[in-house]
Parts: sequence; C-alpha cells; structure tokens
Amino acid sequence: MLGRINGEHFIIAHYVVLIEAQPFNAEQVRLRTLDGRDLGEFSLMYAEPLDAVCQIRLTI
Repeated sequence: MLGRINGEHFIIAHYVVLIEAQPFNAEQVRLRTLDGRDLGEFSLMYAEPLDAVCQIRLTI
C-alpha cells in the first residue's frame, strides 16, 4: 500500500521473520533478500519467543 506523509511517498510493509533463539533486544532490524538486495531498516513491532521450536518470531 502506498502512503504519503509530509509530501513524501512510502510503502507500507509487514514482515514476519523467524530467527534461532538467542538474546535479542534490538528495536530496529535491517532486512535483505536471499540474493542480497537491501529491503531497508524497519522498526520491530514485537518479538515472540517460540520455545517449542527454539526460535523467535519477529513481527516487523
């Protein structure tokens, strides 16, 4: 979805990323595609530990 703030355009994005369980306290993350393209730096909405599978689900 395309939006506009103060005359600037932006694209609304939503990502869910799984990482291995580890200490994690970042407020922002940089995402890249598998082929190395930079998607950008995004604010973390929340991190949810998934203890049964030893992963953390990041909602960005």
